[in-house]
Amino acid sequence: MKKFISKAALLAALALGAQETSAQFYAGATFGYGFATTNDVLGIDQNTSSTGQVTQSNLYGTYGGGITGQLNLGYYFNPHFRFDLGAYYMAGSTYLAGKTVTPASEFTREVKTSQFRLQPTIIVQTGHGKVQPFARFGLVAPLGGQTTRTEVTKLPSLNTTTTNVTVLKGAPSLGFVAGGGVAYELNDNMMLTGELLYTGLRVKTGTGALEKSETVSPAGTTDNLPNIVTISKEFNFVDELTSTSNSLATNPTPDVNKAQDLLASRVNFSALSIQIGFVYKFGATSEE
Repeated sequence: MKKFISKAALLAALALGAQETSAQFYAGATFGYGFATTNDVLGIDQNTSSTGQVTQSNLYGTYGGGITGQLNLGYYFNPHFRFDLGAYYMAGSTYLAGKTVTPASEFTREVKTSQFRLQPTIIVQTGHGKVQPFARFGLVAPLGGQTTRTEVTKLPSLNTTTTNVTVLKGAPSLGFVAGGGVAYELNDNMMLTGELLYTGLRVKTGTGALEKSETVSPAGTTDNLPNIVTISKEFNFVDELTSTSNSLATNPTPDVNKAQDLLASRVNFSALSIQIGFVYKFGATSEE
């Protein structure tokens, strides 16, 4: 029995020693492009013909697609298990979120987002050989950024174009990420990686502000913003509107010099992305 315990202790010590020599910090970077996945209704495309016939169709998508660039810091607990902390910026694609065309006018609404995000994840990989498959799962949290909504109204008969730009900012939100890929070991310290990653994220609207309103006509360019009252250019998003809310919908006497209260919504930023990157491991990599 004593011999068995001694051998078990020796094996445990050897295993612990192997983990300690392989445990190490690393740094890296990842670049990728995301494609919008789930199809929420973003808005309506409506067309009215010269005879008065109206057709409508839904505009589908999410606002999560776009280019991403990420810096990573992490720690290998052993060759098969590591913790990764990524901080990245997403430059979102532009999406059509509304369109109305009549014989006398044309209106379009386009939406684009930019976000800074923090992404803590756990990675499990084979840990041996030149080619090492791995799986990733964890969380994603937007730390800052904004969504820009650009609305353009054209009146061809008057040769005028009015552009309104509203900037929306979200409330604190949390989503998840999951995916997998392959790491290719160049040497003891350097790996190249490629993966498919799904991000599931919905952000609740927080505040908004009309930051630009101008009309271009044959007479010149007019800045409309100074003549717009506060209630029509600043917005707070809330879960409930009552008679005491500063709302045009529920309060018969709202204060036009304060921000307008509107009902909040959750905006979909889910995406499936292709990621390519590298990892540099610091320190010894021996497992002996």
